[in-house]
Formats: sequence, C-alpha cells, structure tokens
Amino acid sequence: MELSIFTYWKTSKSEMIYNISSRFKEIIFIKFDDMVYIKATIVGIGSGITINMPYDVLMTHRYLKPYYELSRKAIGKPNLDDNYFGSEDPEMSDTEPNDIYDLYIDTMYIVEDITSNTIEAKKGNSYHSFDLEKMKEANVATGAEIMEFNANFKEKYVYDNDEDEDFDERIAIYTALVDKL
Repeated sequence: MELSIFTYWKTSKSEMIYNISSRFKEIIFIKFDDMVYIKATIVGIGSGITINMPYDVLMTHRYLKPYYELSRKAIGKPNLDDNYFGSEDPEMSDTEPNDIYDLYIDTMYIVEDITSNTIEAKKGNSYHSFDLEKMKEANVATGAEIMEFNANFKEKYVYDNDEDEDFDERIAIYTALVDKL
C-alpha cells in the first residue's frame, strides 16, 4: 500500500492579519496493488469526488497521472517547513488495531502567493482518517463510473488558475519546483 497527496494552495501571505486562501485543491492517492483510491477536493466545493481506479487506467490518465507522480515525490522526503505538517510530531500515526486508521500522509504542496506573484513547492504531510481494510475490499470502478469521474474532475479540479491556462506548462513548472527539493 502506498499513500500520497498533492495539494495546490493559492493564497495571499501579505502582511495582512489573516492569510487569504482563494483556492485549496487536494488530491489523495492510496494505491492497493492494482487499484488506486483517488479523492479530489477543493475547499468550498463540497465533499469532493472519489473513485477506485485501476492503476493502469491512472497511468494513462492525461490529468491525474502528473498529479500522482508529483505526489509520489513527497514519499520519504523530510518535512522541510514546520508550517506544512499536521502535528508537532510529523512521524506520529495512530494505528491501534481497529478498522479506522488516522494517518499523516506525505504531501507535496504547491503554494502560490498571489500578492508576491511567487510559487514554490513544500514537502509536508496531511492528517486523514481512512477505513483501509474496507477500501482494500472496494470494487474497482466500472467504465461508466470512470467516465463520469473524469468529466467531473476535468470540469472542477484540473485547472489551478483558469481554464485558459496551459496544463502541460503548469505541470512542467510544478515538476521543476518539486525536483529542486
């Protein structure tokens, strides 16, 4: 099993009293053998969308594959910034013998500051609870379910700025930032 998260955070870190988060996108990937659980969420747009996608389908997906590959680059890297992990002890994980697991998952953050017009990559972690045993037993999505997920994902989750952006250029920028860590 492999767990990783990609997070895009568009914010304002000016000298204002409060940071203003204008967009926060998170894509969770949990790989079980030949199936990957995927959950995409944008703060303020509800609970997100989920799917259990075959791994080989993920690896041919135009939009999800680059995010998956970026998220995997966080695995095993040390947390470099105290602001990007969810606990005083970033290695802490409650895995008592029960069906629900509370986990700190390696997360690759792309943080774009709209006031300074800067963008940077940060390695951290995110806290989540999952019923991993139940997830392992879940059915893989059908072709129709994958098509529905793809349509929803493309409509709501692909773009970080606007629909006119060049997706490949954006992923190239993210990859260069992540590779510098």
